[in-house]
Amino acid sequence: MPTTEEVRLELTRRPILTECCRRSEATGMLWFGGATEVTRPPTRCVDFDHLWLAHRLLTLVDGLAHPDLAVDETPGGRRYRVRVPLPDTHTADLSPPPGAFPLPGVWAVGSSRCDARSLWRGAFLTGGRIRVTGTTIVVDVRCPDLAAVRVLRRSARRLGVRCHYDAEPGWPAVTVREPHDVRGLLEAMGAEQAFSTTRHGAATRPRQRGHATGTERCAVTPLTGRRP
Repeated sequence: MPTTEEVRLELTRRPILTECCRRSEATGMLWFGGATEVTRPPTRCVDFDHLWLAHRLLTLVDGLAHPDLAVDETPGGRRYRVRVPLPDTHTADLSPPPGAFPLPGVWAVGSSRCDARSLWRGAFLTGGRIRVTGTTIVVDVRCPDLAAVRVLRRSARRLGVRCHYDAEPGWPAVTVREPHDVRGLLEAMGAEQAFSTTRHGAATRPRQRGHATGTERCAVTPLTGRRP
């Protein structure tokens, strides 16, 4: 059975091919794993246990915002904090200033299959986990609010994946339980190795119509360079 860290490591190795996929995955990482610091301008902070996870977020927002990385020494080891400036919604002009990243959740994320795949990938990288229950695995993603729950469930439907709302203590969460839905989600996010592990030795259900895979070609213009 794949572990949370193994799936995350595989997902961080996925190439970033298009602008829409970059934005959706960055939104997922910031929205589902970050906290907003009340500063001027406000800043979204995400803490990581591993440098390779922090580097993934830095790579995604490079050219879209001006993030910074801080390293904290703790008794449990090093912690890596990525800070991304957000637009200041207390000003009259709501347009993002140079170097600021649009507020997570403002965009109509998950409007296409490639957006849905990337949003789920980002959400899993910062808020997701793999739980083993007997001989099966369950995918959970903690959500910061009910709006995030609705967006994540809508994105799952676009991928042909059934999911459930769970109210964990203090946190709403979206859970994928059925084995064929777990396999479909892992494949859609781009965790092919984890998908193969869960598929091995198990009877697979025929793919539902609309099920998206991580190898589908995005329908938008490929990413050719950094934005100014």
